[in-house]
Amino acid sequence: MTIPMIAGLLVASVFIGALISKYGHWKPYLILGGALLIAGSFTLSTIHYDTNFVIVSLYMFLLGAGVGMTMQNLVLIVQNTCKPSEIGVASSGVTFFRSLGGTIGVAVMGAALATSVTGLIKDRLPELGKAIASLGDKAQYWQG
Repeated sequence: MTIPMIAGLLVASVFIGALISKYGHWKPYLILGGALLIAGSFTLSTIHYDTNFVIVSLYMFLLGAGVGMTMQNLVLIVQNTCKPSEIGVASSGVTFFRSLGGTIGVAVMGAALATSVTGLIKDRLPELGKAIASLGDKAQYWQG
């Protein structure tokens, strides 16, 4: 299901990389990539369980294109602003902080998900109990 996002990342990074190599301007593409990241994240926040997969794929493509326009270009900017003898350190620094940011983001989003799921289960506990009780013998583990 994440193929549209990976396709957006691939197409954007290759196409925008070629444009940067040809014209030497990176800033407009970085700004456009940030806008696409925001648009893709916002549109993905509006989906529901019954949202058409074509729409979800489009939203994921937008997010992937934003990632493709920003991630590699940030490495390029860092490598162009440091001394040639420090390119390895600069590149590893970008990679480290990208990984650190991803870890923190996953932890925060996981905590938010756990909090909201706990609240939703508490609100609907009687309905869940009835649904499990209607399973008959298969509901033997319910301690409601």
